[in-house]
This record gives sequence, structure tokens and C-alpha cells, in this order.
Amino acid sequence: MQATQGGSPWLTIATEKLERVLGPERAPAIIDEILRELGLDTLESPEQLALFGQRLARRGGFLSPLGASLQIQASMHQTRARI
Repeated sequence: MQATQGGSPWLTIATEKLERVLGPERAPAIIDEILRELGLDTLESPEQLALFGQRLARRGGFLSPLGASLQIQASMHQTRARI
């Protein structure tokens, strides 16, 4: 699993946020770990982005608010899709 491959807009959102906080060297490893934990190769929906954010938030520290922000962003996309 490669965090920066696949062309998924949902994975791109997660990757960009994590790279801003963790840097481009560390972010891919964290992303790959979480994708592996979730049994996913990429993020294909806002629901999967929310699950990713939830798993990231569980890691605690400064990753907690970052995970929460991904969950909020996913929720906003889900809400827009229903309107």
C-alpha cells in the first residue's frame, strides 16, 4: 500500500493533511499503517475517510485533532451528497 498512489480524492485529502503536520517523510508510513489496520488499499468514500480519521484520532497526541478534522470533513461531504 502506498499512501501517495491510487488517485483517490479521499486518500489525497488525508495525505495532504498528514504531510502538513508530520512532513512528507513520516506521513506515508502512518497512512499505510492505518490503511492496513482497516484492511484497505485506498480510501474510496467519505465513509472510509471518516473511519481513517477515527483510527488516526485514537493514536492520541496531536494526531487526535487531525483525525477529528478528517472525520468532520468526511461528514461535510456526506451531508452535501444528501442535499
